[in-house]
Amino acid sequence: MNYFSCDRLVNESTPPAFLWHTAEDNCVPVMNSILYASALGRYKIPFELHIYPYGWHGLSTADYLTNNGTNEKTDHAAAWLTAAEKWLRLMGFKAEI
Repeated sequence: MNYFSCDRLVNESTPPAFLWHTAEDNCVPVMNSILYASALGRYKIPFELHIYPYGWHGLSTADYLTNNGTNEKTDHAAAWLTAAEKWLRLMGFKAEI
C-alpha cells in the first residue's frame, strides 16, 4: 500500500502543487491530500491546499457543466479554478490560462 501513498513519494525533486479536495469524497479520503500537503511542507516545497466540505470524487469544474446545476452545496468548490489560476501566476506562470 505504501506504493500508492503519494505522501511517501515526496522528495526534494517533487514539484510545487496546487491541491483541492472535498471532505465528502467517498473514493479518496480527504486525509490523503492533507498528508500530501504535510509531506510537501516537510520538504519546503510550495503548495496550496483547499478543502471544500461538499462534493463527490471527480467533481471537475464543480459548476453547472459537471453538477447538473442541481447541487448548490458543490458550487462553493468551483472556486478552486480561480484559486489555481492565481496560484499558478504566483508561482511564475504568466501565460493566459
